[in-house]
Amino acid sequence: MIGLGAVTALSFVAAIAGFALHIFGLAQIPFTSWPTNLFWPCATMLGLVLGFITVKFINSRGQKPFPLGKYDDLPSVLKAIYIQQKMADFYIDNQGADPDALHAAFGKFITEHDPQNTHSKTQKPGVISSADPQNVTS
Repeated sequence: MIGLGAVTALSFVAAIAGFALHIFGLAQIPFTSWPTNLFWPCATMLGLVLGFITVKFINSRGQKPFPLGKYDDLPSVLKAIYIQQKMADFYIDNQGADPDALHAAFGKFITEHDPQNTHSKTQKPGVISSADPQNVTS
């Protein structure tokens, strides 16, 4: 893709150089027998065609979806959002707790919310917050 863009840019540079030589009165490109009055329009047309091909190529690559990751399915995402919100509440509720109480509270949190199970205690699709018990599936 970078090569295609570079060739497109190079053809436009050649067109500009050919046009400049034509404006300054040179009838032929130096070291060649190419006439400047034909070279720069042909180089411009080549640049336009290559530019069109480059844009089409980039658009076709951009329309391909990324491959799904391991946890990109809807139940996993909803569970992650639910756990994130519940964990924020857990942090607030357990600030300043001693280590033993914190350990016991975290064990209770894991048992209650079961982070590995994406089908129980999760947020319903289409809702923003799991603070309301109606927004949580059990």
